[in-house]
Amino acid sequence: YSSLDSHDTETCKRLGITYLFMIRLGNRLIRINPNDPRELQYSDSGGSSWSYLTSEPFRFLSLMDNGSELLAETSDGLYYSTSEGQGWSYRGRS
Repeated sequence: YSSLDSHDTETCKRLGITYLFMIRLGNRLIRINPNDPRELQYSDSGGSSWSYLTSEPFRFLSLMDNGSELLAETSDGLYYSTSEGQGWSYRGRS
């Protein structure tokens, strides 16, 4: 899954940039909505169907599982969630 086109993906690879648009939390997948980057979706079916998880006023750019919390690089800086992505708190500029 990627919301970047192939040219953007190749540019990111050349520059050594990694963007994570989807992560796995146990049996659940969490992704940035490909049609609206302000929204996160989840799947408990291995990605065959997606449901609304949350939306925020900023754009999600990438996600990371940091063990006890999720991290999100956003258009507004770094955010973290200790509620499996249901709520987000500001951590600072990334």
